[in-house]
Amino acid sequence: MNICREENTAFANEIMQLNDKLNLLKEEVKTLKDEVNSKKTKKRSAQKYNSYIRSELRTIRDNLKEKEQSSEKHCNNCEKNHSILAERENEVFELKESIENLKSEKLKLRNSDGSNTNEVRLCIMELCGLEVAVEKMSPVIRTISKHLFNETIDRKDLPSSTTTQNIVDEGHYLAKSYISQKLSKLKIGGFTEMEQHAESKNSWIRQCR
Repeated sequence: MNICREENTAFANEIMQLNDKLNLLKEEVKTLKDEVNSKKTKKRSAQKYNSYIRSELRTIRDNLKEKEQSSEKHCNNCEKNHSILAERENEVFELKESIENLKSEKLKLRNSDGSNTNEVRLCIMELCGLEVAVEKMSPVIRTISKHLFNETIDRKDLPSSTTTQNIVDEGHYLAKSYISQKLSKLKIGGFTEMEQHAESKNSWIRQCR
């Protein structure tokens, strides 16, 4: 009887120990399951995060590629714009040179003080010598310039009728002064030659005596 009790007690103790071990194993299994589930969750989270990172990297690469293409296009546009700008600057420079050349080739009819040039005055004097009327001189000059030299002269660049008459009068005065000087020289030269001839004649007469 006692033996049975002892055996039952021992058996009960063994069962309790086994139950304890079983509970411990269950706890361990639960812990392991929790760890596995946690690892799975972490793995899924890591996979999701990894997928997100890859998507972000892909987006960044695409953006960089677009920016590179845009930058390359922008650079090409900049180079094209610089080339166009250089061409325009060269055209402007050439036009300025052409303008300066045209200015230098343009008939100069007035001096810096607004007076007519000597060429205009001489032209009027010679037209006067050709018996061209004073009021016709400026139109004649404009007509000749237009048809022979393809140069259009504004009316304001030529002297008025009053100024033309003054230039004609000045021409007459200069012509008279020139003729007077020539005549004076001829008279002086003539008297000198006569005196020299008379002196030579007198000297020859004296020698003959």
